Parts: sequence; structure tokens; C-alpha cells
Amino acid sequence: MAQEEIELSRIFTDSRLSEEQVSETKLDAAVRVGMERGKRMRRRNTILRRSGIAAGALALCLLLGAIWQLQSLVSPGITVAGSNANSVPIPEHVLSLMTTPMETAATRDGLYQTVNRMAEINGYRVTVDGVLADRRTMVLFLTYENGSADGTSTGMDLELEGLYGTVDGKSRRPDIITSSGTIPNDFYKKTRHLFYTLQFYDGSPDELVFSGELTTAKRGSLPVSKLGHIEIPIRLDKAKYSSVERSFPVNQTVTIGDHKITVTNALLNPLSTILQVDTASSDDKWLKTIEDAKLYLGETRKGEFQNFLKLRDYGYRSQNGQSALSILQFGSIYYSDWQKVTLRGSGISEVSPGKETKIIIDTEKKQLQSPNSLIRIEDVVSGEEAVEISLRYEQEQADIPGIDSYFLDGEGTQYSIKEGYFSKNDILLRLEPEKYLQPLTFTLQSSSETSIEQPLEFKIMLK
Repeated sequence: MAQEEIELSRIFTDSRLSEEQVSETKLDAAVRVGMERGKRMRRRNTILRRSGIAAGALALCLLLGAIWQLQSLVSPGITVAGSNANSVPIPEHVLSLMTTPMETAATRDGLYQTVNRMAEINGYRVTVDGVLADRRTMVLFLTYENGSADGTSTGMDLELEGLYGTVDGKSRRPDIITSSGTIPNDFYKKTRHLFYTLQFYDGSPDELVFSGELTTAKRGSLPVSKLGHIEIPIRLDKAKYSSVERSFPVNQTVTIGDHKITVTNALLNPLSTILQVDTASSDDKWLKTIEDAKLYLGETRKGEFQNFLKLRDYGYRSQNGQSALSILQFGSIYYSDWQKVTLRGSGISEVSPGKETKIIIDTEKKQLQSPNSLIRIEDVVSGEEAVEISLRYEQEQADIPGIDSYFLDGEGTQYSIKEGYFSKNDILLRLEPEKYLQPLTFTLQSSSETSIEQPLEFKIMLK
């Protein structure tokens, strides 16, 4: 059920080749190999604005779970395997999914932890085989098994609904979720293996809840049938990955336009390289990213062959009610011996706030009471867990949509939106299942993006 997402939800690929440090001349070939092995797509971007995070910048299709639930739909008698991950052999099908840095982290440093928890509905089973984790990244390895009477005439899938962790009893959501994906022909296999990669920029948790809706579809037919909700709790030994990170101070600053950019620290982990960033911008703009960002490895001399890593992703924090770039993430160089790396970019991308539009909806009558040629109601569904409002947004070319995280009822009482997602043209809002005085008023925000071309460079010592 992948949808084309706006540019902020970048689709990127990865593979054993593209995880390695490659030259510019070899990069295209590596990316092509990565695309053949399956796309890794970010989940649809949350669009809640007043939380201080601009549209598409941070959380990706996550449930806002507040309490660790152990009363879950898991098969009885299944428990987390022994406390020493090194003593449990890693299954061959899991090893086959690992990139080179993953395999090194799993086999040399023992960062793979066996889980073997499962949930099953009518013969369709999902198993969390294990988790490979360091201080900032977790990789969940899964197996889907179709043991139903329908056999290979019916394919199974899982619509991911929630993936959140807890640290000291407090909920912690991944900043980014990517999936290894599934080749269409594999959808109908009796058994298939895949993985999810989770980024926790503030530190990986020691407990996780993995949940979703199990679905099936007959070969060559629609619609998809929903079997039911599954939820698999996972406990991990945090001591195995709490001390593997290496940190190096940087504290270098450049200024471009209205933005002061400071790289504060370089964090080397077995599964990623993270540059922590502080930004100071004018009140009416915020820095989206550094364009064409590459991390060059070793000494950089003109005309010589250069190893580099391309930017894999970036993260944000809230600053004075605006988003602020705080993380640049690259592939791992943890097991290399580079003494110096250089961050280079061709410029920056900045975002300026645009117009504000009020959307007035009578959810009981499923009517839009604020005529707007760019917005129409697709559906309103009231359920036990949420009121879901589906909207179609015909955005202007330069618009970056977002919706305030609160709304008003017919008397002006303010409520918070439970969850909000968008793709390129679709908006989904989930409200608490209450009886609201009609109509409801939502605030749609739009922003525009501008590029500033000005080369920048940070030289980072790793010794």
C-alpha cells in the first residue's frame, strides 16, 4: 500500500554495496544494486505542527503508545531467548539480510539478540526473529509464514500501525522507520523474510512494542482483507549496546544566509555515523538540510580518488516553535580506521512559512463547511479507538502541507489531534473517540522551500 509521498519523505535505497565506502564513479552502480534488492521507504510523515515539528520532518507513521503492554496477542510459551546473544547462533536467513557493517556488529561484537516472539491469526504468522541494536539504531528481523488452508493462492502482509519503545517507563518513538520491502512475486510465498530499521537519535530503548494489522489478498484480486490486529512485545538487554558508541567533539560553525550551522559532535556506532548539529535561524525561516551532503573519508586532495558516504537521513528538534536541523546520518565507519573525515555540501535548503487555511468539517454529516477548491472529504469513520477523517489535498507545486496539532469544536473548545499523516495528496487525521460539538475547525499550514547555493565544509578529526 505504498503511496507516492512529497519530497520531504525521501525514498532511499540501501544494499551491501551502498553500505560500503564507495567512490563517486562507483556510486551509481551501487545504488542500482540497492534498488534491485528492495526499496526502503520512510513511513508517511506526521503533520502535527504545534508540537514544534514541521511537516515531514520527524516521526513516521507511529502510534502514540503511552503504556508498555504485555497483555498482547502472542503465542503462549514463547519467550525471549537466553541473555547471552553470542551463545545463540544467528539463523542463516537473518545473516542473508545483513549488510557488511550489520554482520560485523552481530558476529564480532555480539549485538544481535534473539527474540523469537510470534503472533498468529488463522494460520498466518508473524515472528520477530531477533534485533540487532546499537546506541542509536535497531534492526528488527521478521519472518512472515502463510500456514493457512489457502496456501500460495493468498498473500499475506502486515500494515504497520505502531512501533514504539520505552526507556525507564517513558515512551520513546523512533525518529525514522525504514523497511527492506518485498518484491511483488514474493508476496505469495509460504515464507518470506524482511527487516525494519529504526533510528532513535536520543538513544535506543530496551523495550519495544511491534504492532500492526494482518491483511491478506487473493492472487490478482482486490480488495485486501483485514484479519485482525497483532501486537508483539520485545525486551532487550540494553547492556549489550550501551557502551559501543565513540564520540568526537567538532564544534565548527559556518554561516549561510540567515542560518548559522554548527557541527558539535561526531558519533560513531556500529550501524551508523551521526553528526550532531546546532542551528540558529531567523524567526521566519528554518533550515531543512544541507544539500548534496557527503562525508569524505581520509585526506581529500584535488584530483585524487576519494572515498565518501552520501547522506542517509536527517533529524530535527523543536526550537522556539520551529523545527531545527539537529542530526545528519551516514553509513557506519565504526570498523574502519579513518583518522579524519570531511563533511561537504553544495548549499542548504530553507523553509519559509506560507498561508494558513481554516478547514471546517461536520464529521457527523461528513460535510466540508469551508469551501476550498484544494480540499475535499474522502471519508469520516467513527470507531471504538478513533474518529478517522480522510481528506484529499490538491497541493500547489511548492507547498509543504501541515496541520496544527489541535482543533476546535463548535463552541471553540480546544482538543488535540491523536495522530496525523499525509502522503503527496492525502491527509489522514485521527481524533479521540468522543462526541464532539459540530462543526470542527482545523488549521492547515503551508510552507515553501528555497535552495541557497554556497559550498560549505567541516573538517572532523576522529583521533
